[in-house]
Amino acid sequence: MQQTQFSKLFANSLDQGLADSQLIASFESARLAGNSVKIIKAVLTKIGITHFSIKQIFKQGDIELPVMTFPNALNSKLAKLALGDHDIAVDYAFAGNSRPLLLSDITCYLDKAMFATRSQQKNRQLKELYGRFGFDDVLFLPMVMKGQSAILLFSMGSEDMPATEFQQTMLENNELLNRLARVVAQVGLAERPVESPNGSNDKNNELEKSAFELLSIMATRNISLKGAAALMGISSGVANKYIAAAKSILNTSSQSNVIYLATKQGRIKPDPVGRSQYR
Repeated sequence: MQQTQFSKLFANSLDQGLADSQLIASFESARLAGNSVKIIKAVLTKIGITHFSIKQIFKQGDIELPVMTFPNALNSKLAKLALGDHDIAVDYAFAGNSRPLLLSDITCYLDKAMFATRSQQKNRQLKELYGRFGFDDVLFLPMVMKGQSAILLFSMGSEDMPATEFQQTMLENNELLNRLARVVAQVGLAERPVESPNGSNDKNNELEKSAFELLSIMATRNISLKGAAALMGISSGVANKYIAAAKSILNTSSQSNVIYLATKQGRIKPDPVGRSQYR
């Protein structure tokens, strides 16, 4: 089936109230085929969304931006502002809130502050940037990922759509957006290549095994990637390849988070230094 047809079917399934379990299975198939972005874009385009990104916020406070995004022109500029302190939407999600939040609501809240704050400055910069790209308002939707390992913060807007019309559109599609966010949070976003019967599976399994072996050494000895590579007798280039594979599997771009998530999920179990085979 062509991808465009699958995207339309998935979007229609959200509208038709298909059970979450069926939607999750469909999205998992799309993710494994490397089509997560296309699926999400098809659903959101159907209701007029032209800007979309996801921040991944880990429980220890680290933030990644973006997990996936379109269009790139806007989000590359947003990335320079969105990481760091004083982002109200991120703070809102990190505090465990699950209700949608509008950029205009944040602005109203900060405008009532008696003193100028860094949060006001940050929010003003974000609002001005969105405005330059034609977005009068933006919706933020937090959703806790499966396993409580992180929070996904969805951001979406409709270019050249008046704020009141955008707010009404988001209200009318609230259930659809929440269902989509739940499915994405349940399945995750890391895309892996489709398995094939030509022997590449064995190579992928060996790569995954080596990647987590490297993470285990780093966690056990609390040493750098370069140090772990030296202990394994591999080059820095090979070590970087292993780390990249682990990040893809665990859906993260942070080296500290990849060790944290691997340990939390039981993929690595750091042994005392004395028990390691690497002396």
